[in-house]
Amino acid sequence: MSLYAKRAASSFTANNAVLRLALILLLACAGLARAEQPLVLTPDNMLAVAQQALSGGQPDVALRFADALLARNGGDKQALLLRAQARRATGDTAGAKTDAQALWRGAESDTERFAAAMVMAQALSSNGQRTMAQWWLRRAAQHAPSDAAYEKAKRDFAYVRSRNPVALQFSLSATPSSNVNGGSAQDRFNFYGFEVELSGDAQALSGFEATLGFDAAYRFGRTEMGNWEATFGVESRSVWLTSAAKAQAPNVQGSDFAFAAAQFGLGRKGKTAAATPISYAFGATLAHNWYGGRDLSNTLRLEASAERPLGKDIALSFGAGIERQWRQDSATRSADVFTLRFGGARVLQNDDRINLMLTGNRTDAENAETESKGATLRLGWTKAAPIWDGVALSAGITLGLRDFARSRYAVGGRHDTTIGVDLSLAFTEIEYLGFTPSLDLRASRTNSNVGLFESEDLGVSLGIRSAF
Repeated sequence: MSLYAKRAASSFTANNAVLRLALILLLACAGLARAEQPLVLTPDNMLAVAQQALSGGQPDVALRFADALLARNGGDKQALLLRAQARRATGDTAGAKTDAQALWRGAESDTERFAAAMVMAQALSSNGQRTMAQWWLRRAAQHAPSDAAYEKAKRDFAYVRSRNPVALQFSLSATPSSNVNGGSAQDRFNFYGFEVELSGDAQALSGFEATLGFDAAYRFGRTEMGNWEATFGVESRSVWLTSAAKAQAPNVQGSDFAFAAAQFGLGRKGKTAAATPISYAFGATLAHNWYGGRDLSNTLRLEASAERPLGKDIALSFGAGIERQWRQDSATRSADVFTLRFGGARVLQNDDRINLMLTGNRTDAENAETESKGATLRLGWTKAAPIWDGVALSAGITLGLRDFARSRYAVGGRHDTTIGVDLSLAFTEIEYLGFTPSLDLRASRTNSNVGLFESEDLGVSLGIRSAF
């Protein structure tokens, strides 16, 4: 043993055998025996050298030092963090998760919570548990002690998400609405020259809606050019009537207008190998719908879409679909719905984004009054810069036309025109676990040559969306 090693070893008492062993490992593995100055081995020295060993690709050395430090002081949080990182680097993900969990339980500051959540996410991701890793990265972002730490958590989240075959999405919104039942804005209408008074439940009823949705996707057969995807989704909308609506229609209740859906799908998303690649998607979806607690319909939908950029600021899109609806409430209302979509998007010089989409559809059915043709034009705008600190804005306007060749209520069929506007505000400065609140406002008006189908709807929706 060199003179420097003897001096260092003599600074420890007999009950510090573990630390003396750590010193020997230090000299053997890190090459510190060649140091020109005597080594004073304090816990801080050991921690610093262990961190250098970890960053230098020697996690086994770092692990031995971390064990020695924890043998000396089981409450050493820095040593516990170091051991978790070293265990993860050596492939001991179970041990890394155990240390990270202990560090999280004992954390007393955002800095400590951030570090614990990050190393837990790394261990989970290394073990193939990427969905749980994403959850811990959200916790890391929540407790990020600085903007740089927050951005690192976001980047790691995006990295893990891109490699996770499972994607989960939740949606939650609460909406007061002036027309929860899609009723008429009129209290009477003209029926071949006669004034017919509408019942209370046929008129618009005000109320409150709450919608909860869950979607899951599993990606497989992944290559650089695309992947297959199996999907599952459920949605439930509950409705409560106001006291005024209950007085207007005492024979109905909010649950009569509740809606629920469950669907399964299989499809593919990818891009072509051209110099300017075209993004595409196609698939099939089976769904079952309920309305008012009763079976409403079974559906099978086939659809395909593509998007091609025309330079860095412009892109064109196309979509087509066919849906077969088997109505459970009335077999004669079963229908085939054909849809075509053409659209474009442009990024302006100020980075605002403009979207234009034209959608045409045709419905064929045994019931002549169900058959229709329609078209919808929508212009959307997303503002790049916040309108106020932490408030992002997007808005849109929609114009729709729909014609029914036949109607029992009018000679020459029924013709509806709908115009709607919507405004969405996202409050990005208010964030919890990577989720931010949003406020959506919508207003629409439908004019029809049949007064029964004239309607108005005004709603304000409070929801939650992911910030990354």
